[in-house]
Amino acid sequence: MSKKKPFDYITPGVIYGVWTLLIVFGIMTLLQPKWLQEIGDQGRIEEALGIKEHADLALKDRRYARAIKLYNDVLRIDPENNDSIGNIALAHRELGHYDKALNLLTKLAKKYPQQAHLNYLNIAEVYKKKGNKEKTAEFYIKSSRVSPEPDYALFRAANIFMELENYDKALELVSKGISFRTNFVKRYEGMLKRDVLTLDEKPEIKETLLNQLESESYKKDLKLYDRTFFASTLRKDRDLARAYNIKGICYYYLGDLKEAKSNLSIAFKINPNLTESKKYLNLIEKSGI
Repeated sequence: MSKKKPFDYITPGVIYGVWTLLIVFGIMTLLQPKWLQEIGDQGRIEEALGIKEHADLALKDRRYARAIKLYNDVLRIDPENNDSIGNIALAHRELGHYDKALNLLTKLAKKYPQQAHLNYLNIAEVYKKKGNKEKTAEFYIKSSRVSPEPDYALFRAANIFMELENYDKALELVSKGISFRTNFVKRYEGMLKRDVLTLDEKPEIKETLLNQLESESYKKDLKLYDRTFFASTLRKDRDLARAYNIKGICYYYLGDLKEAKSNLSIAFKINPNLTESKKYLNLIEKSGI
């Protein structure tokens, strides 16, 4: 029997050590220890975020096909990344793939009801691209009904009804939007409701805001605020100017020239570049009002 050399002892030990390590990692993989899973999850999240940054840039640069590909790469890593799904829908919309965009946005609205108002807005924009004014208005109204800040959707729905010459409906909607936009307390309440929808990962803050909303304690606190800044923002709010312009035109065609002049004057004061307001004001002046 030949004498064993040193490596005859070392080699079996090394091989055994390798197999032991493989077995241990195999067991760990099967058992999915929490710390190991968290490391893996964090790595996937970071990878998905990195790809999403490139996708967002592609979308911003209007490279829509490239953006769709990258967002799909994100979804392969993180299937619940609803922002990526929404942005794929927007890219399809810009490419003229309206049915694909509507399908994705409709599913998102059902799956994530806390963001339904945003998805309804985007659905309205798809129908607007398709030239379907009735459906556009329908989804703007749907958005306004579930939105914590309904004024944006109300203004746009009113504009569609004005184009359809349904001045009564347009007047109703734009008046609601203006009432919300110009009310300091309602705007603050809307902001709180909006924030509640985005704070699922911060339950303590969410609970505090919900308590404020339920008790309406914020209304007492708001009495201490100086509203000068709020008033100054309204004087420069061009979206609000367009809303007053819609309201004035509606009153004009409904035959109430006094109210028409009042609202058109507010619109023109906020935004002197609103030539449409000036045109209707001139018509009213010629009538002797």
